[in-house]
Amino acid sequence: NYNTTVYDTCKKHADLWAEKSTADIKASDVIKQELTSIQKIEFLSQLIGKEKIEDLTAEKVDLLTLTYGFSKEVTENAEIRFRLMRLIIKARLTRFDEIFEFANSNFRMKFVRPVYRDLAGWDVGKPLAIANYNKVKDQMMKVCASAVSKDLGIN
Repeated sequence: NYNTTVYDTCKKHADLWAEKSTADIKASDVIKQELTSIQKIEFLSQLIGKEKIEDLTAEKVDLLTLTYGFSKEVTENAEIRFRLMRLIIKARLTRFDEIFEFANSNFRMKFVRPVYRDLAGWDVGKPLAIANYNKVKDQMMKVCASAVSKDLGIN
């Protein structure tokens, strides 16, 4: 028997943000629970993995960012910032400066490839991702640059 309390807390947060409106989230006691950094990472992973997120708007992403301290000014945790960027892309928010600032700050394949793959699946994001890639590809390790070019369908 495993104690799943920590995981259950993450799931409760992910379910709340996926299934409820912004007004319902603001009124919920769930968001008053403090999460550790690892729980925030797991919560965001679960949220990104949801097939449908109710009213995934700029307002909801901004509330989430404020509620959990995900802004760049509050946390530079790459694992958290990575998942936040993927959520921003999933919401189809045109915050490309923020997305590319993150993508260009850390050329680790585990961060870069999923961001570029997400952008490649978005007709608005793909040409911008290709343009950004062409600007920074020489700064990436060869293996990373090659993989990203394949993800973008340009090689």
